[in-house]
Amino acid sequence: MPKPANMSKWKLTISFNRYAAIAGRILRQALKEDKRAAAVRQDTLEVRFAKWDNGKQSEPEPLKVSANK
Repeated sequence: MPKPANMSKWKLTISFNRYAAIAGRILRQALKEDKRAAAVRQDTLEVRFAKWDNGKQSEPEPLKVSANK
C-alpha cells in the first residue's frame, strides 16, 4: 500500500502506541522531582487475560509482559 507524501516520518517507522510511550517517557523525565515521582507511579500497566469457552469466562490471569522498553 503506498504511503501518502504528506505523512509524518514517525508514522512511517513506528506505531502510534510506541510514539506515545516515547513522548510520555520524555515528558515524565522533564518534570520536577516531586511531580515526577507521582507520574512514574501512574506509569504501571496491568493487563489480564481470560479465555471464553461456551459463553463462560474463565478466571482472569495476569498477562506475562516482556521487559522491552
